[in-house]
Amino acid sequence: MGKKNKIIESLQHVPSLRETAARMHKEGKIDKQRESYINSHLEEWVEASKYILLNLGVHMSMALIRFTAIPLPLPVGSTLRVLWVMGNRMYCNLKWDMPKKRIHSLAVLFFAAIPFLGYFAYTIPLKNKSEYLTYLYAQHISYMLYNKTLESKLERTPKFIKKIAYTLLVPAEMRKDG
Repeated sequence: MGKKNKIIESLQHVPSLRETAARMHKEGKIDKQRESYINSHLEEWVEASKYILLNLGVHMSMALIRFTAIPLPLPVGSTLRVLWVMGNRMYCNLKWDMPKKRIHSLAVLFFAAIPFLGYFAYTIPLKNKSEYLTYLYAQHISYMLYNKTLESKLERTPKFIKKIAYTLLVPAEMRKDG
């Protein structure tokens, strides 16, 4: 099985998320109490977030294809993400499925248009379910893609991008200014 398939498969795989939580504790990203809290709620959060995670997985798949298999020009990724959100919004409208339509909100739509960071647009509704689950997924993906923490990956990024990423992905109580 290739690296891309392993990443996508592990997105809803609770044991691999528990391993990520343990690694986060070992590396000092979370304390033992937070690790226990995350592990005790993880199955519930993942179950309640399956539809959001499906859409986040689609965006992550677009990223993997964009950055590994088919190096598409930058605007193509943004365009595909926006089309995905718009298409789902329209479909939910036609089906009169307002709870799912709220997942494909205008905030998600506009965020999806931002180059690179738009791949994380579905962390907006995910964060409404659980800030810790959002942070866990961000770390999980960073570990799987780069074998380093999210914070390490963002070290050399421009300050405004780092601020957006931290605001979206890190629980408010754990953010450091910078």
